[in-house]
Amino acid sequence: MACDPGLVHDAATRGPVIGCPEYERPVTDLGNCPLCGRRLVAGRSVNQHHLVPRSRNGRDTVALHRICHAAIHAALSEKELERQYHTMERLRDHPQLRRFIAWVRRKPPEFWVRTRRGH
Repeated sequence: MACDPGLVHDAATRGPVIGCPEYERPVTDLGNCPLCGRRLVAGRSVNQHHLVPRSRNGRDTVALHRICHAAIHAALSEKELERQYHTMERLRDHPQLRRFIAWVRRKPPEFWVRTRRGH
């Protein structure tokens, strides 16, 4: 498996990915959100996002802010996530998510409000 800084754990083993320096950080240091770039703070403000939905046999996950995770699922269907938006780069390029990222970047790391569905 390639070293992907956004990957928190290997879904098959439920453990850290071995051999990648990004995974040698202490558990309390989650790094930055791969969607918005803000610092991740361990606790309720962090969710795991399956790059390919579990309902479509996705395994690998990334840690995201709860609000970033909600924005992804408000903007895109599971079919769209599986077929077109299964990488962080593609998610950041989605027009609705680009507007969301520009807005949320000015918020504190633990900020959260209910996200409205956009599709």
